[in-house]
Amino acid sequence: MDNGNTDEIQIDLLRALKAVIRKWPFILCVACISSCIAYVYYQKTNSLYYTSYGKIYVIDKERSGITLSIEDLDIGSQLVEDYKELIKSRFVLERVIKKLNLDITYEDLLECVNVESPIDTRIIEIEVNYGDRVHTQHILNAIEYVTSNELADMLGTEHPTILEKACEPKVHYKSSPVVKGVEVFLIFAFLLSGTIAFADIVNSKIRYREDVTKILKVDLLGTVSYVPSKIYKKVK
Repeated sequence: MDNGNTDEIQIDLLRALKAVIRKWPFILCVACISSCIAYVYYQKTNSLYYTSYGKIYVIDKERSGITLSIEDLDIGSQLVEDYKELIKSRFVLERVIKKLNLDITYEDLLECVNVESPIDTRIIEIEVNYGDRVHTQHILNAIEYVTSNELADMLGTEHPTILEKACEPKVHYKSSPVVKGVEVFLIFAFLLSGTIAFADIVNSKIRYREDVTKILKVDLLGTVSYVPSKIYKKVK
């Protein structure tokens, strides 16, 4: 009994697969059209943003003058974590907004700034993502200036060294139109294939020769070719 049910399910799945294969031109056509529409839509509506990078070097050589000691290096390592947090503080970012006369809030600018530090270094890497090419570069330079001067004065530490000023901003899409087009193509192809396969499985009409035996419980002795009515009338 179980073997019969398993065979029946396998036959239904095979038919569903054949139904999907028969409809592949329709599936491909609809998926391609949807993908093209998605590509054009995301290319027109998707906003751009620009990214610029800079680096500062944190070390406290205040007590030892020009010569650096191991203790100075250790203190610099400890200061890195403090500076990483303070660069994104309200103290720094609000001064940047004021210096550049930006029409944004502290919270908006905070979302545009990323701060990282490579392991076992006293280098802080600052990344700014913003919607305007010129402002992106100016914002990063202003952050480095405020950090190296005003923030250092407030903390009473040696001024960090600006190793790398803002580089030329690189343009990015928040989401690539090509990627979105491919995603829409795959989604539509999958949905259409699943719909066609499901419709074929639940369709209880007699459409194939084996349906006569399975549904009507009648043995099939032979087949008769289908003759269109127009041809039949001509022959008659």
